[in-house]
Amino acid sequence: MLHSLELIEEKNTNSIIILHGLFGSSNNWRAISKKIHQELNLNVYALDLRNHGQSLQSEEHTMQIMIDDVEDFIKAKALQGSVLLGHSLGGQVGMGLALKNESIISNLTVIDIAPRVYSTDYSNELAVLSLELEGFQSRGEIDSAAKKFVAEQGVRQFLLMNVKQGAGNYYYQLNTPALEKFLHNRNQYAFTGSSEVNALFIRGASSNFINEDDANRIKESFLNSELKTIEGATHWLHHTHTDEMMRLLKSFLRL
Repeated sequence: MLHSLELIEEKNTNSIIILHGLFGSSNNWRAISKKIHQELNLNVYALDLRNHGQSLQSEEHTMQIMIDDVEDFIKAKALQGSVLLGHSLGGQVGMGLALKNESIISNLTVIDIAPRVYSTDYSNELAVLSLELEGFQSRGEIDSAAKKFVAEQGVRQFLLMNVKQGAGNYYYQLNTPALEKFLHNRNQYAFTGSSEVNALFIRGASSNFINEDDANRIKESFLNSELKTIEGATHWLHHTHTDEMMRLLKSFLRL
């Protein structure tokens, strides 16, 4: 079963399941999970998708398998009827689950991603995540090596959150080879059919992940959906515009 970061209080009657993006983990959502838990009075289950974080590592990694993993988690934890929130890749997993089995969740929130295959080039990110870490003496040395591939400090910091230390050596917690294979074959999955689940899509005005064609595609696939735009926000709007995201989520859930 998938690993989850859980914030639970018996008095809360509703739950939210959070799915991170590619190369991320539940740890990226720790602060926001706490905010959702405290301000919206929801029990929070922030998952690590397979081959990410502390979840199982496997050579098998497809969109359908990730969807099935989340469905199995919901059933195992008896969380049917929960809210499902996903960012980027996590949003696509959430959409896939809603299209497969919409009755298993109550509401869907998707952050800055559409139901289509993207051709984004992740070769530089994969180069960083493929560094042999055994010889490095500090995280600073690893960051210096990563600069050869990724110049933007924020992106490097995000990727290097996957660096852990054990038995005197650094290592990556995620399964880079499996993720690279998944990205190479990502066009094998198609978002088909439609869902009547209540769905909120949030995009950043300064992001190019949801264009106007995508907006039409969302309405065709998710019949009871609304699309909101946060001005000045990029693909990482949940970190840079957390309060705006929270307001939209609270209004959507009528909390």
